[in-house]
Amino acid sequence: IVNINQQIENGEIIICNYLGQQVFKQAVFRGQNAINTSEITSGIYFYSVLENKLKVNSGKIVIE
Repeated sequence: IVNINQQIENGEIIICNYLGQQVFKQAVFRGQNAINTSEITSGIYFYSVLENKLKVNSGKIVIE
């Protein structure tokens, strides 16, 4: 579950591997967003939260 604190109306989260390849993409909205990562291999990834194609947040995520 990902919590989005910003006021996002047209958002998406993108998860990329260490090579910068996109492995996941999903629409997100303000509040709690359930993200199914069961099809992503365990490891460290980088995420970006976009609103109207502009990055509003980013960071690392560990998927186990």
